[in-house]
Amino acid sequence: MDPVIIPVCIDGHILHAEVPVKPEARIQGLMHRPSLGQNSGMLFVYKIPKHLTFWMKNTLIPLSVAFIGETHRIVHLEDMAPRIPPQNTEALPPSVMH
Repeated sequence: MDPVIIPVCIDGHILHAEVPVKPEARIQGLMHRPSLGQNSGMLFVYKIPKHLTFWMKNTLIPLSVAFIGETHRIVHLEDMAPRIPPQNTEALPPSVMH
């Protein structure tokens, strides 16, 4: 199934939000993507309000995460830095390993 893209209006600005439908797509999120289009993002929709956390594992680009409340208003913004796992350090001499 192709990703579902919906327009989202925030403060008069239209964003193109990808909505992951399958559980695997939700888990994958934006991992391993080298870029994200201008005014694009991903929207995770939950049936009931809950406290959530998001990780940046294998996320190559910085993200701003907006948490949207029951009234469809942004209740919190979080800027998150890319998180790339360290390269294989087994091949490095011991004096270089940290």
